[in-house]
Amino acid sequence: MEVLISVIPLQYGDEDFLGRSFTQGVTEELCFQLYKCFGSQMISANALNDMVAGNIPNVDVNKLGSITYFLEGSVRIDGAAIKTAIRLIDARSHAIIWSHQFLQQARMSLLVQEQTATNLCDAVRQYMQLGRAKMS
Repeated sequence: MEVLISVIPLQYGDEDFLGRSFTQGVTEELCFQLYKCFGSQMISANALNDMVAGNIPNVDVNKLGSITYFLEGSVRIDGAAIKTAIRLIDARSHAIIWSHQFLQQARMSLLVQEQTATNLCDAVRQYMQLGRAKMS
């Protein structure tokens, strides 16, 4: 059975525009990095919403019930410290099956978005390769 992962946009709990923009960029980079690793096993949350709404033609809606995991998380920023947390959620039981956090001493930038997403993707890939979650 094919494993499908849906990325839910990372959350940023403050109203700060720069922090929200940074977090959105980390989500975009994370989707890109995960796609490079897992290809068509990735389904974006936006595409998932469009499929459910019937806005994407020629989609096998039976595939929606096949989502195995959701990847969710958050970004917190305090001055020059950026903390990112991610969790892999079992789509059927809604249980957290894996979680990881990263703390960086850095200012918000495109390079830091890319580095953060690469670190997150590497952690997910390592978890999957250890056989804790089977990727077909």
